[in-house]
Amino acid sequence: MSNTEGLKETGSMFEYMITHYRWFFVVFFLFPLSLVYDIYLGIKNLFVNCLYPNKPHEHDMRVDKIRKEIQEWISEGCKTKLCTARPGWAAMSLRAGRYKSSYRNININLYDVLEINEAKQTCRVEPMCSMGKLTAALLPKGWTIPVIPELDDLTVGGLVAGVGIETSSHKYGLFQHCCLGFEVVLADGSLVNCSATENTDLFYSIPWSHGTLGFVVSVELQMIRARNYVDLTYLPYHNKAEAIEEFAYQSKEAKYDFVECLAYSEQEYVVMLGNLTDTKHIEGAVFNPIGRWYSEWFYKHVEKFLRREERAGANNRSKNYNKNDHKYQPVPTSSSPLVHKVDREIIPLRHYYHRHSRSLFWEMQDIVPFGNNVVFRYLLGWMMPPAPALLKRTQTEQLRKLYELHHMVQDMLVPMSKLSGCLDVFHEEAAIYPLWLCPFKIPSNAQRPDTGFGTLPTINSASPHNTRNRKSHANEVTKDRGFIHGASAGQGEELFVDVGAYGNPVVPHYEARASHRKIEEYVRSVQGYQMMYADSYMTKEEFREMFDHSLYDKMRNALPLCTQAFPEVYDKVSKAARI
Repeated sequence: MSNTEGLKETGSMFEYMITHYRWFFVVFFLFPLSLVYDIYLGIKNLFVNCLYPNKPHEHDMRVDKIRKEIQEWISEGCKTKLCTARPGWAAMSLRAGRYKSSYRNININLYDVLEINEAKQTCRVEPMCSMGKLTAALLPKGWTIPVIPELDDLTVGGLVAGVGIETSSHKYGLFQHCCLGFEVVLADGSLVNCSATENTDLFYSIPWSHGTLGFVVSVELQMIRARNYVDLTYLPYHNKAEAIEEFAYQSKEAKYDFVECLAYSEQEYVVMLGNLTDTKHIEGAVFNPIGRWYSEWFYKHVEKFLRREERAGANNRSKNYNKNDHKYQPVPTSSSPLVHKVDREIIPLRHYYHRHSRSLFWEMQDIVPFGNNVVFRYLLGWMMPPAPALLKRTQTEQLRKLYELHHMVQDMLVPMSKLSGCLDVFHEEAAIYPLWLCPFKIPSNAQRPDTGFGTLPTINSASPHNTRNRKSHANEVTKDRGFIHGASAGQGEELFVDVGAYGNPVVPHYEARASHRKIEEYVRSVQGYQMMYADSYMTKEEFREMFDHSLYDKMRNALPLCTQAFPEVYDKVSKAARI
């Protein structure tokens, strides 16, 4: 059965029309509304920044209001659980939490960049600060943070409580690994600081906890020096094994600042390697400001390198590449079977950071099929993309059900050594292309005798509540802490890869629940992880098998009023807990 036939059988013709012709609503309503929304937010931020410049004591006053709200909840007898007052449609997860209507909503009005300390190469920000606002504050000063997740609307707090990744993660790890410290309001209203040397259990438990241990009210982030441009090399492959070999090699060697791969079919891949640079004039490279409103969608631009025929006489955009040595050849040798033709471009840094933003990776092709048309881009491209929050806010119940049945948005994190098998499973169960492949490392944070655990009680690592199948160690001090760690926990960092699938499955046997569960089962079997912003069909037992709950359980039992105030993370992120 085709997707179209399935849609027609699932609902009325109205549902079919609103799904397949949603472009009309998006172009003539959401585009203007998103523009007005962005202007409103810009004016609001300008007004707030002029009247209330960032000052530490003002942050403290805002935090005190949060603590007072919690104290009121305690004085009333802790009758309900707690959550933030941010509306579900404004979050970047696919669905809104059912719990919002029954929990006590705590206002977390914390949106600012509090401090940029160039001497320490750190910045301190509030949790509702977006990636767009953070990069706008840092880049003019010549700074950035090691991992800048793609979309402007992603918030620091969401990336800490959930997960954040980017093509620099093979060098720096996930967003959580760029965090030096958290300021947290606990369920009893107390304010604590945690880092790798202070309250370390809490520090390593916050990432992936989805706000079920306390409210993060500020984050200290590592900064690195920014450059003006990215020197980006494109390596097209028509062979899966060769592409994976190159991708894995470059990810492991970490000689490039950015490593990314797009899979366009079972055998077609483009590996991209980028380095920061301060010049846009490099021999053999072409300057390409891909972030301009009229520019071609980035994934479509990349696909052209696959379709380009080999040319006997390379123009100034091409160099030769030795696939055995993973190095450029100084002299063209096009007759050699070892030589692979590549292309290079110089891209402004901010454009690179948000290269997939205008097309929301490739989700916009299903919403506005003609969105990459050159005429459309020149006329209306400056309004792209519509605000993701508004896209979610304007979904009808019928449309949500249709998306659930016929659309997949998933990020699965698997060890690099299992990438080929994971791609096979995605191809068999969904055959969605392109696929986004992003490497990242999980650094070991195994406890050492000199790090200090504080005074909180320990928990038995053999607890039946934790079934994560990791290597056992005779000495507990060598065990990694937190929800995720490599298969060789405590034995050093490990390289993983994010497999991102966004689109409509095309295999005839696709069935949402069954297909998702088969993919989830494979990811668990290779000791991988699932990003929990997306739909998860795992049971609670399967979820606990995937994620290491040892330290998390310990903290929930040790922190005052934690179990009364917050649900377990599964009860907050599972599909049953979301609309």
